[in-house]
Amino acid sequence: MKNLFTIILLLFTLFCVAQKPVTKEKAQNVYFLKKDRTSEVFSKDSADIILVVTEPDKSEKLYDVQEFGKGGDLIMIGKSSNVFPLKLEGQVVSFYPNRTRKSIEKYVSGRREGDAYKYYPSGKMHLVMSYMSRDSLLKRNFHAFYPDSLFQAAYDTTGNALVINGNGYFKCAGDAFTDVAEEGQVIDGKKAGMWKGYDSKEKVLFTERYINGKLIEGISTDSAGKQSTYDKRIKYASFRQQPIDFYRFIGTTVRYPARSRELNHQGSVVITLRVNTDGSADNFKVTHSIDPQMDAEALRAIKLTPSWLPAEHYGIKRTEYFSIPISFYLQ
Repeated sequence: MKNLFTIILLLFTLFCVAQKPVTKEKAQNVYFLKKDRTSEVFSKDSADIILVVTEPDKSEKLYDVQEFGKGGDLIMIGKSSNVFPLKLEGQVVSFYPNRTRKSIEKYVSGRREGDAYKYYPSGKMHLVMSYMSRDSLLKRNFHAFYPDSLFQAAYDTTGNALVINGNGYFKCAGDAFTDVAEEGQVIDGKKAGMWKGYDSKEKVLFTERYINGKLIEGISTDSAGKQSTYDKRIKYASFRQQPIDFYRFIGTTVRYPARSRELNHQGSVVITLRVNTDGSADNFKVTHSIDPQMDAEALRAIKLTPSWLPAEHYGIKRTEYFSIPISFYLQ
């Protein structure tokens, strides 16, 4: 009788195990990136950031996104509607190496919107910004210039208020949460008058003049004492003509490979390239592949583009890596 009971118990256990659903592992895409988050490298040792993008559940449309530092520390979590390059959506939280919150921001179609909260490494509030929606910004810009973000509140490291209800004197405490230390007057949420600061990443001193939040002129001084003028702190490398001309160029240059069309292969090939200070482009790489024919065609088209406008940081020309998606879709 004892043996019979043991056999029945074993059969029941096997039945329960057989009925247990098998959990399918979600597919993950892992990218090794430099600090600019667009330049991809192909070894973990060379990367500053490790990006992990996990496919969504069947009931969801957004990918889970995590970024890790070199030491394996979590530095960002959020969601994206695209694998790479990212198009962030919803709440995005970033962290300091000590695992305290660095910022909480909201994204819509890859763009910050609404209130954003930034913190000191101690965990105390540092800054509250309000980012305009795309529609609101377009309506305001139709009449006059308007900045895309407004200061709401700012605090020093001890918790004393520097800016209240969009008015006060802002003073950023060095690299408390950013590479830029700056100070100046804030009126109605916008920068006003003369601002000064130091960007430790770019290693430049700068002074800037603002009217109603608009940067009128900036003067930077690099470590060698050379001065440059600018009207925008960061200008990314771009096509020499208008953006619409770039897309028109791609549209008239790219040819859908016949074999890919037969196999119904569709999607976006992502090409990473380097734009040098003289406007020349090189170091072309496929960083998101669809199939060999589509990859080769995307590379061919990008290599045919004429010279570019180089990136500028504080009026100083810089070499820049960035990624361009080339889409192939059948109607």
